[in-house]
Amino acid sequence: MRGGIRPGAGRPRGSTSKETGCQMDAVTLENITPLEYLLRLMRDPSAAPHRRDRAAITAAPYLHARAVEKGKKSEREEKAARAGRGKFAPSKPPLMLLK
Repeated sequence: MRGGIRPGAGRPRGSTSKETGCQMDAVTLENITPLEYLLRLMRDPSAAPHRRDRAAITAAPYLHARAVEKGKKSEREEKAARAGRGKFAPSKPPLMLLK
């Protein structure tokens, strides 16, 4: 047999992370979303500055919309919409009278 689930394999519960040294169970026991956790970490003055920076970078796309630049296609569509107004606007369809 190769691979698969083996008893005793994996990281033990309650162990600390090598990078941050924080316990993972503290986050999983609370009923908070990942975004709430990132915001809490970002606002925590006692956290390491590099962790706060990473939390801010990770949470930013969920809080702020990205500014979209207009491309060539959208500019063409806007020009076509402007040209289709006024004198060159489509006329009303003919009335249909039924007897």
